[in-house]
Parts: sequence; structure tokens; C-alpha cells
Amino acid sequence: MTPLPKFDTRKRTWIEITKSEHQHGGKGWEFGTCLWSPMLNKAGSDFYAIMREPQKGDLVLHFYEHTWPDGVHENRFSGFSRVKTKCVATDDQPPINSSWGYSNQYYRIDLDLKLVSIKKQKNGHQQTIPLCRKAAEVLMGLQSGHGNEFVFHSPRVDHYSRSAKRFSERSSQVFRYYRRMVGLPEMICFHSLRHGFCTALANAGKSSFVIKAAARYQDISTTLR
Repeated sequence: MTPLPKFDTRKRTWIEITKSEHQHGGKGWEFGTCLWSPMLNKAGSDFYAIMREPQKGDLVLHFYEHTWPDGVHENRFSGFSRVKTKCVATDDQPPINSSWGYSNQYYRIDLDLKLVSIKKQKNGHQQTIPLCRKAAEVLMGLQSGHGNEFVFHSPRVDHYSRSAKRFSERSSQVFRYYRRMVGLPEMICFHSLRHGFCTALANAGKSSFVIKAAARYQDISTTLR
């Protein structure tokens, strides 16, 4: 796990505890991107006043109650972020506000956490995934576009469409070029990186269910081959 950053004594630490069944507000309000709550509770009292206290740079620890790939349903530490902006009051409505749908105004605190949302993985599902520092630097260095553009696209087509076959061929071609540069044997192909990742997890003692989830396999039988 990535070690927690060192914060000076002026910074405070906050804990978020939530459940996957709440869906954390839906698109634009996803888990890890912000903290939010109604301004008042149903009785009209200032129950969520603590939302006004976090300051920019404070540390936030995220705990998530979920049924995990190993079959256990529990609350687990899922990552950390920093407070990006102080609390603001907004009339914007979260797409999914669950039991807090009674409110017309909400508190929102944006977080500085680098995430990537994969609309369709190998297993057919969508998922938002935290990025390591290096991956975040690479993606942030690319030309930013709209949310429906491909991050990596074929050079001779528009950014909103892509031939999966041609993209795969081009990616493999680039891999073969750098494979020759570093002197790796030809038996190692682009897909070997995926198998190597799964093997590293297995060697580290991870279960087949964890490997299945990490590799985004749809069927456990693929993991057990």
C-alpha cells in the first residue's frame, strides 16, 4: 500500500466512512472525488456543521463498506486524499442522494485524488480506479479534452472514435520496438505484461478471487488457467 504522506502539525486528519450501496451521490460526486452532506438535517438543525471545518491540504482517510472480491462484506481502508477546496454550499443536486433527498442545499468539499474512470473493462463493468503518482503524471501531461474522448487514440482518426483492432496492432508494434531496444526475447509479447502482473500477485500470496478482480476477468476460470 502507498505510504501515507507526512503532514506537518498544522494539518488535520479526517475520516470518511461510507457504503457502496449508497453509490456516494452518483456521477460527479463519486467516492474519492468529494465529501458532501445536506446543510441541515430533517429537523432543520445544523447537524453537519463539522463539514465547514476541513481546510485545504488536510488529510482524508477513506473507509468503504463493501462486499469485496474475496467474498467478505466489511468496512476497509480504501485510500487517502487531500482537501482540495474548503467547504462550499451549493444548490446542485447529487444524481443519487438516497436518504438525503429531502435537502435543497448541500455542503461539498472537493478532494485532490487522482482517479481514472474506465467505462468498460475486460469484465464488462465500469469502475473508478485510483492512479499511482507516475500514472497520474503521465495522464496529466497529455492534452486534456472532453469526458467522452479517448485518452489514447489512433493518430489519424478523431478523438471520439477508435478501431479496437488497429489500436491493438499499433500498441503491439510500439511494444515490439521498445522490446528490441532493451534486448528482451521475442517470446515476450504485449499481453505478457498482463500475465506477469497476475503471476506477481499469485507469488505474493493473493487469492484467485483477488487476482480475478485486479485483472478484470469476467470468469474465475480464466484466472485459474
